Amino acid sequence: MTGPVFRWSGEYFGFIHKDFLFSRNGRCLGWVDRDGLAWRSDGVFLGELVEASYIMRLRDLPDEGLWARRVPPFPSVEPPPPEAWSGVSPRAPREPLDGWVDVLETMEAAPSDP
Repeated sequence: MTGPVFRWSGEYFGFIHKDFLFSRNGRCLGWVDRDGLAWRSDGVFLGELVEASYIMRLRDLPDEGLWARRVPPFPSVEPPPPEAWSGVSPRAPREPLDGWVDVLETMEAAPSDP
């Protein structure tokens, strides 16, 4: 799975490369598993990959074992070269989805990212 990732507002957030979630500056922030579930690099559940470009989560997510912290698949991952993620244009904002939240709206891309 590879491609750009956006906030629901349309702002370019980062990208997925070989199932890993990166900030727009190439910092690894987590991964997406084969079921389309996204996880932070520390193993905390983020949400579901929606339309291959957004990460959304139910607002009232039930507290179930499925969302338990996971062990990251690899301790560190090298991003692809910068040309793989540079020059991505924003998208038009999306209408809110009832009962869902955009995980990336409140997630910092990386402490050093603008």
